[in-house]
Amino acid sequence: MSSGGILIAPPAVAAAAAAATMLAAGAAAVLVARAANMAAEAAFRAVGDYGARPEDLAAAPSDAEIMARIWGVVAANAVELNSRISALTARAAKAGVAVDVPAPVSISGCTAAEASRRAELTAQLVARAQAAVRVAVADDEARHLGAYLPQYVMARPDAAKALKEYQQILQKRGEQGESAAAGSETPMKPTPADVKAVLATLDPDADEREHLEVLAAAACVAQDDAREARSYLEGLRAKVSAVNAAAARRRLTGQWLVVLEEQSALGDPPTPFSGTAAKLRAVVAGDRDLSADLRAEGAEAAEWAAAQARCRFVKGLMRSCLTDLGYSLEPEFDVRHSGELRLARPDWGSEHSAEIWIDSHGTVHGRVVRAHGVEGDEAAARERERCVGFNADIRTLGSRLGAAVVTDEGYVPQGTS
Repeated sequence: MSSGGILIAPPAVAAAAAAATMLAAGAAAVLVARAANMAAEAAFRAVGDYGARPEDLAAAPSDAEIMARIWGVVAANAVELNSRISALTARAAKAGVAVDVPAPVSISGCTAAEASRRAELTAQLVARAQAAVRVAVADDEARHLGAYLPQYVMARPDAAKALKEYQQILQKRGEQGESAAAGSETPMKPTPADVKAVLATLDPDADEREHLEVLAAAACVAQDDAREARSYLEGLRAKVSAVNAAAARRRLTGQWLVVLEEQSALGDPPTPFSGTAAKLRAVVAGDRDLSADLRAEGAEAAEWAAAQARCRFVKGLMRSCLTDLGYSLEPEFDVRHSGELRLARPDWGSEHSAEIWIDSHGTVHGRVVRAHGVEGDEAAARERERCVGFNADIRTLGSRLGAAVVTDEGYVPQGTS
């Protein structure tokens, strides 16, 4: 018997689940957890484009492979957006302002197009809430800047006006999605327009402390000496770049946290990850940075969460399918500990049972097993008949799992069972 394991088998399972027109909760959990586990690869991508293109969604809705890719993008967008919502909630609480933060996006029970529209609408609400936070803190922020900046900076006649304009740029940043080349050179003395262009590149998920630091750096660009002004502008660019990287790390952390908390709610995580959620939560709140050690721990925790989601999905799907086909499980199975599953049927009595297992490549294997002492031509005929029916049922199971099948009739590739 193979002992490869249902737990590590499910790339094909996830693809089959993703190909569904209307996504069930179990399949959604698998895709979301998988997206969070892959988040490190896309942690520093641009923020704000959550809409799948209509031509992609309508390309070939019956093609499971294409729809699986589309659902993968939808799930990745949802988990990133939900991590931003978590961080925004923490930002608003820390700033002591009351704003309408949207509820997290759910992709279960909807089509890919519906989930994409949900994400787009929620992203707009997030941008509005971020702008509302910036407006709410503007007056206090201006007072802090006045005390924080050197006196000669604030003494300039246009200092207050420039800072107000810079604040307005940052208020609109997430809502309008402005952008500019942060690394463009300024050969002459920088102007307020140059400063605004750099500010427009600030990550919309930057927190209030970071906004304060960026605004202070922006105010210092106003120097009489052109060389000094250019130097301060480069300092502003470096500050914005560092803040953007920190915001991206918080988003990555938030994606891991979303799925870790979801899976932890269904049972305590194993000892290595018992305190991981609290550490990740502190990063999302801006109280600590994502260290190399915590990054490794978070990635491992996300893999654990993804494995738990796959485990529950496969278990539920197999139980449902086998029960529909008339089998009972002997004994009660747990997909966390792989090996064969023993099946029985009422019409088989004690004469035959069946065994199925999934290897490390995700292929479903199955065979009918004859009880000891059962011999004779009639018993052999019944066994052949039962094998034919069982092989057909295993092909059905493989089709529902999106997996290849091996029976005594041979190998049936994925998608043809």
